[in-house]
Amino acid sequence: MPKLSKFALIILTAAIALIGAGYWYYSQNTNSQTHKIVLGKNGFVPQEITIAKGGTVIFTTTRGKEFWPASDLHPTHKIYPEFDPKEPIEPGASWSFRFNEIGEWKYHDHLSPLFRGMIRVVEENTRGSAEISDVLGPDQADCDNSNYAIRAKCREDVIYSLLETKGIDAAYQAIAKFSQNDPQFSADCHGISHEIGEKAYVLFAKRENFQLSPKTSYCAYGFYHGFMEALLHDGKDASEARAFCAYARDTLGDKTTYAEGACYHGIGHGAVEDEPNPKSRGNAQAIIQPSLEICKKISNDEHHLFLCSSGVFNALEIISTGKKYGVSLNEKDPFWICRIQPEQYKRACYTQFLVAAMHVAQNDFLKTARVIDTIPEDAYAQETLAGASIERVHLGKTDYQETIFLCRSLSDRFLLPCITGFAEGFLKYGPPEKEYEGAVSFCNSRLLTEKERAACFERILSILRIWYPQEKSKEICMSVDKKYWWNKCNYQ
Repeated sequence: MPKLSKFALIILTAAIALIGAGYWYYSQNTNSQTHKIVLGKNGFVPQEITIAKGGTVIFTTTRGKEFWPASDLHPTHKIYPEFDPKEPIEPGASWSFRFNEIGEWKYHDHLSPLFRGMIRVVEENTRGSAEISDVLGPDQADCDNSNYAIRAKCREDVIYSLLETKGIDAAYQAIAKFSQNDPQFSADCHGISHEIGEKAYVLFAKRENFQLSPKTSYCAYGFYHGFMEALLHDGKDASEARAFCAYARDTLGDKTTYAEGACYHGIGHGAVEDEPNPKSRGNAQAIIQPSLEICKKISNDEHHLFLCSSGVFNALEIISTGKKYGVSLNEKDPFWICRIQPEQYKRACYTQFLVAAMHVAQNDFLKTARVIDTIPEDAYAQETLAGASIERVHLGKTDYQETIFLCRSLSDRFLLPCITGFAEGFLKYGPPEKEYEGAVSFCNSRLLTEKERAACFERILSILRIWYPQEKSKEICMSVDKKYWWNKCNYQ
């Protein structure tokens, strides 16, 4: 099995070096109101810095490529939304930001999110002494604060501390707890789960406190995206990545059927090179072709190839939206790259470039649907439209009547995919362990016709094993009207 191309990030050794550089820089700059952070080949230097409220940080890079420093969480930057240039910064240019909010602000390079740092902002008279006072992070009362930024930062700190001290399962238990009274948290936790995967890989590589948990299905399986990116960026080859996917299947197969699938998607996502051949710059197909070849080599069947290649196109969509490597979205036809793919990749491409279509349509559902309607193949178009309906839940647009009205205004080929996609959105973005409640509630709605209701239940009941063990899936299935049971509620 050939080795993957080398990536700029070197896990662990880079982190140790950056921490040391951070301490040196802090000792030289604590009395300044202007601070400099440089993104180099091994990450941000200094990686952590303490500044006074009102201080300005100037970001530059020596990597010779575009960069995009922004607040966590990736990719939404919601914790401190003002801390975001909103576009890539050209090499040789700089970006400055004045920090007027007290707190510990974690950030990353949006274009290479494994590069991370933290800026601690304190009052002038406490600068240099601020630190997290409790092993579980800040006062947990902050985790229910009405301010989104304070609430999100507190929860993130608690989750990552639990990961390091008590393991993966404990970190996801905290996610479940925070989701109980805050549905939006469960909808937005994919980025946190992604970083849990990255941090868990470090534990896995060092054979420390690593035990794979069925709770890694939480937050749309973001764990496997982060884990596989970190594994591949650490120089491991594709056979080692495939071996971990088999381990996930064998370890969690009785709890969830999709752990291995999410893992293969993560391989594809992580395989897209951090630094493609300079000759590939501006050529989207050339950038992804080596990764597609890797997917072909590691995939035993069409299903695995679809999952892996979907990760590749997911990464390309992010590259295009971020205007990275000279590639940008084609606003007149966001699906252009999909139309030129061989048949074996078209489904993966269309479904992943849904986000590009939403971006072009500025998240307007009907405009997005019109873009999707340009896909000639019914199967691909319907699955992509269902994805757009799923994302309505992610965007907080959960009004039954409004969504049903929109679905019925679409062309005939899109009506049922729109209805079933909306129900699936509650499964994908619902509170951990209770994802099914919102889906079942919608399918039971009296606003649906009998045909719509039957299609709704068939869809959600047929995919329950993605989230739940066999017995739990059967229990949920048998809780609905018997005429809607899928496969007689047999999940063997």
